Amino acid sequence: MKPVLSLENIKKTYTEDGVTCNTLSGVSFDVFQSEILCIMGPSGCGKSTLLRIIEKLDSEYNGSVCKHQIKDGKSPKNAMIFQEHALFPWLTVFDNIIYGLRLKAEDVSEDEAVSRVNSLLSITRLDKFSDSYPRQLSGGMKQRVSVARALAIRPDILLMDEPFSALDPFTRRELQDEILRIRTEMDMTIVLVTHNPEEAVYLADRVIMLSERPSSVSKIIQVCLPYPRNPADPGFLAVREEISGMVRKQNTENSV
Repeated sequence: MKPVLSLENIKKTYTEDGVTCNTLSGVSFDVFQSEILCIMGPSGCGKSTLLRIIEKLDSEYNGSVCKHQIKDGKSPKNAMIFQEHALFPWLTVFDNIIYGLRLKAEDVSEDEAVSRVNSLLSITRLDKFSDSYPRQLSGGMKQRVSVARALAIRPDILLMDEPFSALDPFTRRELQDEILRIRTEMDMTIVLVTHNPEEAVYLADRVIMLSERPSSVSKIIQVCLPYPRNPADPGFLAVREEISGMVRKQNTENSV
């Protein structure tokens, strides 16, 4: 399988109130084309920091982030979805989605931009809410808008920082299924940060387990289960328990 992204020996320190903190201590892994990769680990271990480094929102680190050429010979584009939807309240759903496309894709004509947004409104099932404002939407619908906005630039790699953590269980599962469907339709690679073992097993092809800070990769778990996945299936439960056991052990060690 071909990697589209490689992180090599990522180290990150920062200084706060005169105290130097070592967050990441040599994190290395590959991300393969069309896979969903979940990153898990204790709170504060640098999961979100890794996404910010990949997205070039954080340049103060040591090590290398290498994007490999994809099938058309170009370097893959990435987009990021945050835990908070960060929509502009004064813009409609349509205008929120097209905003990033106009900002990041200068080579896309206005007609093409409008066509993409209309297609994404259909894909994310927001076509009936094109003229609505964020205040008129539920939490789940706002996150759909965030997903559509990220997809508008047609990223090859979608970075997701706990985008479903604030949602109720029903809405979370609905959006998880949307992500699986969109991944298949658009042949995307997804890197997802989550604290939820069940979410990781439901979505991921692989799970990267980070150690407590200063963090390194403690284990890579391959989730060899066919889609769609049933949370009541014995195989699903076994992988979830393996991950949950590691999380419990980390939390116990951190509390000592």
